[in-house]
Amino acid sequence: MKHLVISFIILGFAFSFAPLPSHADQLFGDFKRLPDEVERGFYIGADFGFFNVLGDDLGRRSAINPGFSLSFVTGYDLIKYLSIEGIYTIALTEASPNDVVLEGGVNTFLLDLATKFQYPLGRFYPFLSVGGGVSYSIPSFTFENDNYKLNVLISAGVEFYTFLRHYSLYAKASYYYVDLPINATMFSGGLKYTF
Repeated sequence: MKHLVISFIILGFAFSFAPLPSHADQLFGDFKRLPDEVERGFYIGADFGFFNVLGDDLGRRSAINPGFSLSFVTGYDLIKYLSIEGIYTIALTEASPNDVVLEGGVNTFLLDLATKFQYPLGRFYPFLSVGGGVSYSIPSFTFENDNYKLNVLISAGVEFYTFLRHYSLYAKASYYYVDLPINATMFSGGLKYTF
């Protein structure tokens, strides 16, 4: 009986100094979860994908497809439905053995400024981008060795804003209409960080 009384005294003494759960929760202040919102503003991103060069009607300009592309994107969300972005693409392809001008590897650099229209559906944002810029290729895709040409970019895809603040994933298909006897398509996926 004496041991039972001593045990109750020790337990009572221990519980008298233990903080109550409500008191323990308040030691460091109230936890306030940030609102679950999609971040908007200035952003950077990068994507990797497949680059396909489409030959001209005579079949003189062609490549062994697919090649590979790496794109870097910087942009700014003007409003919920509209953004502007700069897209810097490096594409690597191999010339077709039947090509009368090109031999070996073909490196194409595309610098574009685009307007991006998007429609939010929860965390998914389908988008359509339209823009233009300059393309540069080594070796040249033309007989005159004029490497700089204008291009028009049209791309469509979907972006998913993750539950990690500031990060989103996207997949897109792009079509480049180049001021050459060739055009190109690109299918890529990437990661974007919004500040």
